[in-house]
Amino acid sequence: RDFNEHFARSSTNGGNGSTLPTEVILNGINANLYTIPDRAFIEENRRSIGLNPNVDKTVAYVGRLDNIKGGDILLGILDYLERSLDQRDANTGVIVASPDVLVASKQLNKRLGELMKFERLIRERRLRLVLDISKFVGGNATFAPDVEEAFLGYGGDDYRKFQTHPIWGGLLPTPVQAISDITICPVRSDGLSLTVIESMLAGSYLIASSVGGIPEVVTDPSLGILL
Repeated sequence: RDFNEHFARSSTNGGNGSTLPTEVILNGINANLYTIPDRAFIEENRRSIGLNPNVDKTVAYVGRLDNIKGGDILLGILDYLERSLDQRDANTGVIVASPDVLVASKQLNKRLGELMKFERLIRERRLRLVLDISKFVGGNATFAPDVEEAFLGYGGDDYRKFQTHPIWGGLLPTPVQAISDITICPVRSDGLSLTVIESMLAGSYLIASSVGGIPEVVTDPSLGILL
């Protein structure tokens, strides 16, 4: 309401602001969606995306794969895990939730293509790429087919082909942070990071960049580590 009134006062040529086609959309978090689930729920959702049930720690990355979001840092972490012979690393699984799959025609030769090169992690089912649709369906899997139909129309043939790759874990109606032990947020620039707040509400420990508004949110070592 305040925005619309301000917009009306600021409009030029004396127009009536109340008739302007403006709408304010909440950029917030549904606290009923980002909760700490029980172990059985977590394990069920991990199985649903094909993640190896024997992994000891599950790490989530949520967001685009560009450099601003730290996509190159994610690739560095995956490259380390791919080559590591340390048994502690062998017990780590990674879930990447990125909207880039919907523009696969533009991304397959870029970061998405790089993800597919981690053959060992994919073969051992320790790397899964998903679409987190929890905000679309409110955590209710019943509506997942409707969202998938819309995505198929938007993503086209490249998106359909991508779904046949072994890395693909499908649509996840549950927040990915809620089924992950750790969330990494290696961003280079951010304001108020929704991913960070969502992770804390869902009980996922954070390893995040100390940039932008993140240090204002992650204020205690029990919540995460800032780098």
